[in-house]
Amino acid sequence: MSLLDQIRADVLQITTNTDEYGQPITFDNGTVSVTVNGRANKHHLSIDRDGNATNAKNASISVSEQALTTLSFPVRDASGEVNLKNVKVTWTDSTSTPRTYMIRQWYPDEVIGYIVCILGDFK
Repeated sequence: MSLLDQIRADVLQITTNTDEYGQPITFDNGTVSVTVNGRANKHHLSIDRDGNATNAKNASISVSEQALTTLSFPVRDASGEVNLKNVKVTWTDSTSTPRTYMIRQWYPDEVIGYIVCILGDFK
């Protein structure tokens, strides 16, 4: 096993392990719905256009691509590019309240197979 293969395996193990780092996140594209473990974050610190700290919601998730593809969730489009447009995600926050968001932007690391997604409110 190469070092990169080991890193990919480690990313999958660390982010999906609910005893340490991962938490259940449901991904739903309107056709397929799966629950995988990943990282979910929500805080209220953002930076405005002038560089000042503001009290604004900032939500994101991160997940191993392999965790999604193992359950046959479509991550890539016909061109082979990661495309999570219109995917709804839900997880339970620290108040035990399920929160649902839409993926607005996604940033795949195609070396280690890890995807960070910036979320917006689901309406």
